[in-house]
Amino acid sequence: MPLSMSLFFSCLLLVPSAWAEKSYFEKTGDILQVALPVSSLAFSYLKSEQEQQPWKKNLYPFLKSFSVAFAAVHVQKHALSKRRPNGDNTRSFPSGHTFSAFSGAAFNQSLYGYSLGIPSYLTAAFVGLSRIDAKQHFADDVLGGASIALLSNWYFTEKMNSSSQDVQPLILTHQDSTLVGLSGSTEQLLKDQTFKSPRVLFRYSFGPSDPNRVQLSQSSQSPMEFTDIPREFEHIYTSKAHIEYFFKSSNSAFVELRPFEWINRGNLPQNLNYDGVAWPTGQPVITDWRQYNLMLAYRYKPNLHRRWDISLGLGSLLSFAKLSIERQDETLRSEMSDINFYPMAELRSFYLISQQLRFGFILSGFPVQDQGFEDLTVSINYQLSPRWGTHLQYNSFRQRTKLASVDVENHQDTLWLGLSYSFF
Repeated sequence: MPLSMSLFFSCLLLVPSAWAEKSYFEKTGDILQVALPVSSLAFSYLKSEQEQQPWKKNLYPFLKSFSVAFAAVHVQKHALSKRRPNGDNTRSFPSGHTFSAFSGAAFNQSLYGYSLGIPSYLTAAFVGLSRIDAKQHFADDVLGGASIALLSNWYFTEKMNSSSQDVQPLILTHQDSTLVGLSGSTEQLLKDQTFKSPRVLFRYSFGPSDPNRVQLSQSSQSPMEFTDIPREFEHIYTSKAHIEYFFKSSNSAFVELRPFEWINRGNLPQNLNYDGVAWPTGQPVITDWRQYNLMLAYRYKPNLHRRWDISLGLGSLLSFAKLSIERQDETLRSEMSDINFYPMAELRSFYLISQQLRFGFILSGFPVQDQGFEDLTVSINYQLSPRWGTHLQYNSFRQRTKLASVDVENHQDTLWLGLSYSFF
């Protein structure tokens, strides 16, 4: 038998073994990440039959959306080289399973609305959770895969759902003025008028993050700096998602999810007593830091000057943090976690350089010495079209929190690149 055929049949024999080692949760996620996009093919055919139109009218947008998202996900996987939580390889960011599931879910919603969209999205979320549970991905990997799928779907189905791709109603407003026109003259309209506030804004960001401090302090010992443990990579790639709802008064409310996770493998730089366990200097360990920040706030926007976009916000930060230490031979593990709640004040100030380009900053936090945080973002935003925008941001985040009786100080700097999509 040729060598190539021997290798082929050997691989087939390994598949049942690898499948058997997976948990039921992971197996179900593997099946659903294929089932959801396949269901989109079936529903696109059913929709075409109901509308008595060619299948390609609904099929092509899905194939384009899936293909573009597939390419974006796998280019990033190979270019960013983020290691998986289980250490298997460096193809962690973003999650391919989650992208596939959310591509199907988003397209199902575009075909039949929320009656099909909600159960599809819940199923896709199950797939994402199964990848985290299986230690194949971090939460920000899953968030990245889902966001890429959603943005790609919205781009291609926007044209599918339009009655005309060339001439469409377009309303642009600024403060008390309103301008109505057709999309055929969009370029001229954008030269004359700034963009109106959307009804809902979705913003996805990803980029390299540098955890320059995760310091653990206890009264009985000197502070322990976990970032002194050698890292496999200089930067850790992460993501965030921001959803904002605009009221008629131009005020808004937003929710922002910002996960941040890293795993280091190295030797402890000093003695440590953690969770009642004594860890000696030089012990080969795996340190696992998980932090999930959820911001919720209301923004009030006074009309001060046509060139300045300024808002004041009040809200809260809900923060879940977990730090675990484990021997590299997996014989001993210590872990502590806690949930902390902070009130939050925000100042957001942007200067409109042109109708499409703006530059500014967002400063928020609760600056208390023992338990608090400060969050500074410097951003340049460019509006590509009435619906689409892009941004480049530098973010500096400082937080003081508690894990049970242990004080933790966390500093991280992130460079964000992203896209936004507006629903009118």
